[in-house]
Amino acid sequence: MTAGEVKILARIEPEINDTLIEAFIPAVEDFIYRYTRDNFPFGIPEALKLIAARMVKYNLSNNIGTNIKSESLADYSVTYGESVNGSYPADILRDLEPFVKRDLKFH
Repeated sequence: MTAGEVKILARIEPEINDTLIEAFIPAVEDFIYRYTRDNFPFGIPEALKLIAARMVKYNLSNNIGTNIKSESLADYSVTYGESVNGSYPADILRDLEPFVKRDLKFH
């Protein structure tokens, strides 16, 4: 996956530094490999690239660990979105679920 692909798929502004995006790509790919229990020997499948791009965008927005869904100013209010184990938002993880390899046990 390239910085250019991430910018297009996640609709990231062109002026965002490619070097920063490229720094997040291996970490996102590693997370996907571990989460799905699949090393994808031929690289991240096309079907997962949009999800990976969303993960990079999430990292760029500095929301890891905070996951702020909305804020107000008068009488300050903050609403946090769902996240699982302080990682990515639940909607991203839900999108990864169809790609998770399950252990099949036969009796």
